[in-house]
Amino acid sequence: MEGVAARAGVNKALPYRHFGNADAVLGELFLRFNQELGTRIVEAVAELAAPDDRVAATVGAFLDVAWEHRALLSVMNSPPADVADRMESELGAWQFIHALLTESFEVPEAATPAVAQLLLGILISSASAWHRGDAPRDELERLAVAACLGVVHASRG
Repeated sequence: MEGVAARAGVNKALPYRHFGNADAVLGELFLRFNQELGTRIVEAVAELAAPDDRVAATVGAFLDVAWEHRALLSVMNSPPADVADRMESELGAWQFIHALLTESFEVPEAATPAVAQLLLGILISSASAWHRGDAPRDELERLAVAACLGVVHASRG
């Protein structure tokens, strides 16, 4: 917590007034990351008619937000359990993902849980590879779009 305070340029006691520990700070930041990600995805797909174009726009939006929040994502593999619960209760995370998959990507209802996990794995791996400098963004984005489209198309039978 002292490191957080130092980086924020505030008294080291201040973070403890709002958060009990470093996990609570990371959890709040992760929740805000997901709020921004949802907003950016909605904006990216809003004017697109074709499901394949929506998939590509979602990949681009994810990579944009992941780059902007790379410091947070580099220290956080998964959110604390209470944050996962808050993502659902405060953001309606599963409802958002379900609607994106079924309405925007035309994924069949029964396939949404598996497709959601597969797409998330592709997106996180792509962002991580870009952050490490494994390949340029345009190359990783092209590959991620192709992989995501493969999963979406396969889900339709």
